[in-house]
Amino acid sequence: MIICNFTDSYKKIDDQKIREGRILDFSDLAECCGYCSDAAAGVIRERIKKEDVHGVRYIDDGNHHYLSKIWMEKIDEPFDLCVFDHHTDLQAPGLLPYLSCGSWIRDSLEELQLLEEVYLIGIPSGETIPDDVPAERIHVIPEEEANTGSLTVPDSGRPIYISVDLDVLSEDEFTSIWDQGSMKKERLREWIRSLENCRRILAEDYCG
Repeated sequence: MIICNFTDSYKKIDDQKIREGRILDFSDLAECCGYCSDAAAGVIRERIKKEDVHGVRYIDDGNHHYLSKIWMEKIDEPFDLCVFDHHTDLQAPGLLPYLSCGSWIRDSLEELQLLEEVYLIGIPSGETIPDDVPAERIHVIPEEEANTGSLTVPDSGRPIYISVDLDVLSEDEFTSIWDQGSMKKERLREWIRSLENCRRILAEDYCG
């Protein structure tokens, strides 16, 4: 387990594996909360340059979910992305043309040539996908279906990168800085086990 530490949020997580993880410290960086400036992103890339992209990471709170995109830049083979989140993270940046916690999936689809398909699991039913993103590459499993339906992501034959925002969980399971979904921890574990059984997993990122 690697902890990408920006705000010491890992100290609030009741998980021994996270608490005992190896820390990559980014707490000295500015311009990296919610939005990540080009300068801050450059520093992050330099600090993880020698790190293996594979493995399990805790990437701080939901304001730093964009870090998954920076890690995925290190992948050197075609792959799919599976995101558990209560938000689509497909927004266009609202203030500046920076990578952000709300735009990182959009940016990944545009910039990562080896990223093929994206699976969004747990977003609210009826949530719309923006018209200016490649909808044919995005597969949505909405909240109710994710909580009660089959644990199925089609096997494309490609490995998969898992990125989890813990705001997909219900408030009685986890307290997030954002509005939350209704998934239970055990259901999330079932999803992860299902993916591990049917796909080669490149990495797992957790934030929240």
